[in-house]
Amino acid sequence: MTLSGNMVLAINRHRAYVAGWAAAAAVAVAVAFFAPLPLVPRAIAALCAGPVCGFAVHLAAMMVHARSVQALSEGEALREMLVENTVRGETH
Repeated sequence: MTLSGNMVLAINRHRAYVAGWAAAAAVAVAVAFFAPLPLVPRAIAALCAGPVCGFAVHLAAMMVHARSVQALSEGEALREMLVENTVRGETH
C-alpha cells in the first residue's frame, strides 16, 4: 500500500490514492468486526484483506492512467503523421 500509494501520487491521481486507503481501512474494519472467526485469525484476515483491497484500487488507477497515456501517445503519433502528410501535399 505504501509503495502503490506513492506510485499513484506520482502519476497525479490523488483521488485514487485516498480511495485506496479508504477502501483498505473500510475492509479491514469490516473484516475485524464482522468475520465469524476467533480473534487471532480475524485480526490476521483484517490485516491482510484491507491492504489487498487498497492495492487493487491503486492498481486499477495505474492501469487506467497507463491506457490513457498510451491512447494519447498513439493519438499524438497519428496527428504528427497527418501533419507530415499535409505538409508534403499528400491526402487520404
